[in-house]
Amino acid sequence: MIGGEVQVGDASLNPTTDLDEVQAQFQEFLRGIRIIPLTTPIAERCAALRQQLKEQGHRVNSRALDLVNAATAMRYQLILVTHNTADYADIAGLERYDWDGLNRPKDRD
Repeated sequence: MIGGEVQVGDASLNPTTDLDEVQAQFQEFLRGIRIIPLTTPIAERCAALRQQLKEQGHRVNSRALDLVNAATAMRYQLILVTHNTADYADIAGLERYDWDGLNRPKDRD
């Protein structure tokens, strides 16, 4: 799912951007990444998360991919790295990290 989100982002780039080059760079990046398939246990956890959030009065309909990402991270006890932390704030037990700080210089004393 996350790969699909990246490809959607690629498609929305400036029209002068060389999409073939962007795709090649993305494929090179993926070579070092473990791909986790969408499995029945992940789908079940996603459904449970959706039901729990719905019962708590949180929005769920527009968050299908976010909930799959969260369920995957929780199933494998991974940290979800995202800059979109607000959409995951109401998911109890999900460990998340805002990647925005990864590219910023550290404060120096």
